[in-house]
Amino acid sequence: MTLDQKIPEVTFIKNIGSTPQEEVSTLQVYYKKSIANNCVGETCLTRTMPEVTNPDKVLLGWNTEADGTGEAFTKDTIVEGDMKVYAQWGEKPADPVIPANPTVPSKPEGKVEVIGGEDRTGTASLVSGKFFDKADNVVIARRDLFPDALTASVLAKALDAPILLTHTDHLDAETAKEIKRLGAKNAYIMGLNGAISKSVEEEISKKVAKVERIGGENRYETASLIGKKVVDLVGKKGKAVIATGENYADALSISSFAAKEGYPILLVKQNMVTPESEKALKELAINKVYVVGGDKAVSDQVVKALPELIQRIGGKDRYETSALIADTLFKDSTRAFLATGQDFADALVVGPVAASQNAPVLLTKADKLPEPIAKTIEKANYAKLYVLGLEKAVNKSVWEKLK
Repeated sequence: MTLDQKIPEVTFIKNIGSTPQEEVSTLQVYYKKSIANNCVGETCLTRTMPEVTNPDKVLLGWNTEADGTGEAFTKDTIVEGDMKVYAQWGEKPADPVIPANPTVPSKPEGKVEVIGGEDRTGTASLVSGKFFDKADNVVIARRDLFPDALTASVLAKALDAPILLTHTDHLDAETAKEIKRLGAKNAYIMGLNGAISKSVEEEISKKVAKVERIGGENRYETASLIGKKVVDLVGKKGKAVIATGENYADALSISSFAAKEGYPILLVKQNMVTPESEKALKELAINKVYVVGGDKAVSDQVVKALPELIQRIGGKDRYETSALIADTLFKDSTRAFLATGQDFADALVVGPVAASQNAPVLLTKADKLPEPIAKTIEKANYAKLYVLGLEKAVNKSVWEKLK
């Protein structure tokens, strides 16, 4: 883009109070740039996110949908056209009550453990640090968009590797540090240069002996290529998991099961088996499938066009689907991982870890535990529940009730 062309605009919507459609501000962001990297040559536009407050709520972040079911928008999100984003609000934590005669606090039971960094990259590195002493392999995914990384959990489990996150145009310092700590020899990059740039690949290649990039022209081809790699590594043929590629939640909820079993995850559109996935089904000799998601995610006509159906697991929304997966495929699990269902990154990076522990990935809203998830946790009575992310991902008011 040249400087005389129209610059995309991001409009920030208040999304609360008596005037929820009120605009907080509108920022210009250069095409295929982010607010954090909003420069063309030496010319830079605004590089800070707008501030908005409410006396009764706390700002959790921004989303492309008012109800929080779209994609998260951060300072690192790549902008490709005019768009609106909506503030997402949570409950303010209550002021602590100080007893008249303070006592020494009791030792936590340890049932609930929070793993959260200052941002998603930090959380990914902390997950890696907790569950991997060393690793020959690492899987590297883009931190701000889900399509290329959506099915990476199965690959990471097959490689016995953590998933680490990075910006498109530079390697994050925490990720670089974690690669070194792990002593990794091989790095697998998810997506083509548009997802993770060639310069980032070059940075990674200085830290490991071998870099392999797995990426197609779209998310469906990338998922198919990852699926082929998984089958090569695991050696299982015949079964696959089918999920929508038009959103991230269902694929991430099923990722632990698919990774545990070594089944590739192939993506479809709601009303179509894409050519890339159709080709993969034939090449991998898939004759039986699990389908995740209801009719709004994967239509009945698509299910009929697929190989023999083993089981379809789908609820009325992403949270009920997540709960049903845990209820039906992880009946004997003694632990679980809880991550926000309003963004993809935390659930993505914990998928291979959950698979290794025979644990489900449960999705929650930031400020409220959805009823189906609450019922699943109560019924399962997990001995250990890991919560992914700090306050903006999962509020303390949510997980404190689970202790």
